[in-house]
Amino acid sequence: MAAHDVVVVGAGVAGCVSAYELAPDHDVIVVDEGPVAGETTGRSSGLITVTTDVLVPRAETLDVPEMAAHVNDYVRELDGTGEFEFFERPGVELVPPDQADGAREYVARLREDGLGITYLEPDGLDARYPETFSTDSFAGAVIYEDVGWVDPYTYTTTLEQEAESRGAEFRTGVHVEEVTVDDGAVVGVETRSGRVEADHVVCAAGWRTRELLADVIEIPVRPFRIQIVTLDPGRALGDEYPMAWDARTDLYWRPDAAGHIHVGGGEYTLDEPQSTSQDVDEWYVDLVAETLPNCLADFETAGIVDSWACIDGATPDAVGIVDAPADAPDGLVIATGFHGLGMMFSPITGTAVRSLITGERAPFSLDGIALNRFGSRGVDFEFQPIGGGAMRE
Repeated sequence: MAAHDVVVVGAGVAGCVSAYELAPDHDVIVVDEGPVAGETTGRSSGLITVTTDVLVPRAETLDVPEMAAHVNDYVRELDGTGEFEFFERPGVELVPPDQADGAREYVARLREDGLGITYLEPDGLDARYPETFSTDSFAGAVIYEDVGWVDPYTYTTTLEQEAESRGAEFRTGVHVEEVTVDDGAVVGVETRSGRVEADHVVCAAGWRTRELLADVIEIPVRPFRIQIVTLDPGRALGDEYPMAWDARTDLYWRPDAAGHIHVGGGEYTLDEPQSTSQDVDEWYVDLVAETLPNCLADFETAGIVDSWACIDGATPDAVGIVDAPADAPDGLVIATGFHGLGMMFSPITGTAVRSLITGERAPFSLDGIALNRFGSRGVDFEFQPIGGGAMRE
């Protein structure tokens, strides 16, 4: 008999939400070489903009209405647990003139599906957000209503703490060397300090998952770099200050609890990253400095408070993999390749992992996140940027 029902490899948001979902009726242990939320998860943007970034651009493959409803309900139900807070803010996607007609058609189509989305002409944008945007170079904006942001570290550690209260165990400082397989089924993981036995292994090790499973199953996940700059706008933003995206540069930004603005973007793939935390590129700082004053009013004197870069994993279609593949050993569940969107995808991840292990029916189809949707499992695919505007074209 195995020592545990489930061992989860990775204490980022995917691993913590998996433990949170499984812990009520499973003996779960989570192992990670680093601390909980210590790498990419803790440095992410924390956007919960599921309709724009995760689902709608890939509507042909994903169960959009059910997944969007599930994510929105999940974070709102967790809001107020421990120190976790969901900051509900509208999302504004600034639309350049050459995309205006397509944006209007896009909004009309999604409104028919019941999603909270509108299109505003420049005058309407100024009326709703006076002295916020510089609209001279934009034809209007797409407004998303059912979106917001979370502090990624607090959200993830809340999931950890709630999982522990349900009986899950977390061990950090544990280097996993391989997933152990015997007679076509997983039996646990091998670490530098010995084997951790379990009937199921959830591999949620971010961009390292492909390497960890190299001798078990091939997955089309390649590492890429995301860059962040935090700016002090030099003025109070107010409680209604929205999140926003620039479709021309794929930069996105949101306010934070300190009154600063968190700006993300500048993604590109890496062949062999040496670490997850890195300094931002100078060209990215220049891009932010050139872009935001053209998008936001009175932003010429904003100063940099902090900056960093981190590594995540991407798939060919920019959607994560959450699956127990038929050609994998029995008991293996893969949860990786979230393309920088793992925070907002996490309610889907946790629910899907539980469904795959227990056989319970999920409230959405798992087909769009299954491994078998890819014809090839190589990593020579073209990388897609995160920004919602570019992906909508």
